Amino acid sequence: MSGPTYAETNFAALFKKHHLAVPKHLTFAGSILGQMQILLHTDMLAVLPRQWLDAAPMKGLLIRIAIKEAITAPSIVLVRRASLPLTPAAEFFCDLTRRASIGGGKVA
Repeated sequence: MSGPTYAETNFAALFKKHHLAVPKHLTFAGSILGQMQILLHTDMLAVLPRQWLDAAPMKGLLIRIAIKEAITAPSIVLVRRASLPLTPAAEFFCDLTRRASIGGGKVA
């Protein structure tokens, strides 16, 4: 997992909801590179975005385990300095992000 906050709230709650023991051993990697290394060199399981299955360098190296339980996604936040103007590309990206969050994930 990317951090203990998600594990302590959403992940643990999912196990408790189904009257299962929360796994005793959790590994946290603070970066995508760290998560990739752990997954490629161990037999651990991970909760990841499904886009990882088709993205290089993970394509063909991970196996999706289908589960019927819904797992909530962590919040995505946009943080910027109010006193520093964004570049046109960054402003466009922020606009797309805002529209996708309002429109249920679809950007026109």
